[in-house]
Amino acid sequence: MRYLNLLIIFICYVSSCASIQDRNSQTNSGLPIKNSINIYIGGYDNNGVPAFWVGTNITKLSAVSGGVVNSIYVVNGTVYSAGRNSIGYACYWIGTNETILNNGLSKAASICVYNGSIYTAGIDSNTNACYWVGSNETKISTQGRANSIFVDNGTIYIAGIDSNSNACYWIGTNEIKLTTKGWASSIFVYDNIIYTSGQNSYTNACYWVGTNEYDLTSSIGWASSIFVYNGVAYTAGFDSSTNACYWIASSKKVLSTGTGGSIYSIFVNDGTIYTVGNNGNGFTSFWIGTNETKICLNGLANSVFVAP
Repeated sequence: MRYLNLLIIFICYVSSCASIQDRNSQTNSGLPIKNSINIYIGGYDNNGVPAFWVGTNITKLSAVSGGVVNSIYVVNGTVYSAGRNSIGYACYWIGTNETILNNGLSKAASICVYNGSIYTAGIDSNTNACYWVGSNETKISTQGRANSIFVDNGTIYIAGIDSNSNACYWIGTNEIKLTTKGWASSIFVYDNIIYTSGQNSYTNACYWVGTNEYDLTSSIGWASSIFVYNGVAYTAGFDSSTNACYWIASSKKVLSTGTGGSIYSIFVNDGTIYTVGNNGNGFTSFWIGTNETKICLNGLANSVFVAP
């Protein structure tokens, strides 16, 4: 039941926070942010209202429940959020201003900004995996899932599953299969190398470098998010004991042992690890290293971004 519940969460909300053109300096150089920083978190509050937090300060994006922020990205203090609104339409917000991407039940799972253009990925109302540049849609797979988007030097990279439920990524619209009947939830490009994370066909948490798989658990687990810093892969999710955790390469750090805990997004800045998720005891939290800050009871934190 624990695995099924988390599977439903990921299918419905998919963090994505791995959807960042450059999550260290926004130049894709891997250099740390040098100025004072803020922690930005996207999700929904305890009433199911889509929202983002700066630290523990909340900004609600709707007056009613039913929506969610799946992914967050920040440029020069402007907050870009992607998800779905209270009537179930894929959308993104700039600050609190909403732009609808699809007029039907759909989802924007991931967002990034590159050279002033907004890129989102998700599922349209015909259940096609797709991405949008601004509000212009490009379909990449029928009956698939586009879970995470990353733009590097103008090239679009997307992680998800194809119409045959294979874990894969796309470069533009060209598919590269990773494993049969798995799930690719997050993607990151560093030094022209493609990193993805998710779950393999044996339901193990894993990540891929190119198409080479590295297992993180020996039984059921999930690597929901990946971030690469100085050539090292950082992944986050839950392990086979349902602990909220992250991995540095294959070395695990448990953050919470409460039943049902999971980390949905990870970000590394200047060697410091930032994660968000559920602590397993009903609280939506963020962690700096292993230090937890609770931000909401019975809410959801899908995505984290660190920026000045």
